[in-house]
Amino acid sequence: MGLLTREQVVACDDRRYEVIPVPEWGGEVRVRSLTEPEYHAYGDSVMTRAGKDREVNERTMRACLVAACVVDEAGQTIFKVEDLTGGKDETKAKSAHAIALIWKLAARLCGMDDDDIGEILKNCAAGQRAGSS
Repeated sequence: MGLLTREQVVACDDRRYEVIPVPEWGGEVRVRSLTEPEYHAYGDSVMTRAGKDREVNERTMRACLVAACVVDEAGQTIFKVEDLTGGKDETKAKSAHAIALIWKLAARLCGMDDDDIGEILKNCAAGQRAGSS
């Protein structure tokens, strides 16, 4: 392998895709990685601000990433967050296990490692403790 030029890097399609079986749904879904701007938009969508502090919104953290990463054959997203969470009718929410299965793959495809995921979950737990008085 030689050194790449800027033009070669810009021209390459560097998204990653994997198909994962989701037993609860009776089939498979295609999961993609996010581009850098999409990844930051995801981060912004699940963060809440309280002054200078930022906390992860655990209620939508996994569903937002799954909605952004599950795509059809043409690479178009197939879900809205509300499709996965049930929106205003939580009885229509999808299985937490199915969402977690896809979220772990999506996180890995987006470059998050176990330490990153652990930090997100730790922040969620801290936010829950702080808000549960």
